[in-house]
Amino acid sequence: MLIYSKSIFVYFIFYDDGTTLVFGTLTYKNGAVYEGAFKDDLFHGEGTYQNSRDDVYSGEWRSGKKHGQGIEKYKNGNVYQGNWVDNKFDGFGTYTCNKGTNYTGTFKDDLYDGQGTYRNMHGGVYRGKWKSGKKYGQGIYKTLGGAYQEKGEFLNNKLWNGHRKVLGIKIRIINGLPPLYRTKQFLLSKLNQSSNSVHPAQTEC
Repeated sequence: MLIYSKSIFVYFIFYDDGTTLVFGTLTYKNGAVYEGAFKDDLFHGEGTYQNSRDDVYSGEWRSGKKHGQGIEKYKNGNVYQGNWVDNKFDGFGTYTCNKGTNYTGTFKDDLYDGQGTYRNMHGGVYRGKWKSGKKYGQGIYKTLGGAYQEKGEFLNNKLWNGHRKVLGIKIRIINGLPPLYRTKQFLLSKLNQSSNSVHPAQTEC
């Protein structure tokens, strides 16, 4: 029995309970190739798929989608290895970029999400919480050698509440701003309020 007319070959393993696991190789006209297990005419189980761009995924499949443990090597040199859910990075994994950056931790819907460690191309390291691909929550960032550090609560990739250390000098950060800048902003806001004050009756509220 031939599952797809484009298949090069297929072969079957029959189990005692009457179920059938099918292994084979499927080649598409655009050059993409899948070799591995099938179930109900879909990729299911262990298999390797190389798409027309020469990206290669090897790992687990469920109902035609990458699902479970697997590794994908992209033509541009990027590599993801870890857990997949419905074709997306989801769960624990490692993503290495061809530019030298690296992230190891949890993912959700293809984005850094949860606890993870990120190393940039200059050797700086951030360890902490992430949300939807951004630093979000408690974490610590250090440059290579530790001359510059940030520690505390991050919000949208920015240190929001905590301490910044530059060449051994510790600076307190509150709501994303250091003390001197906060004082300047406060004085300017008071000046603007006094010069541009409007009586409530003159507004539409």
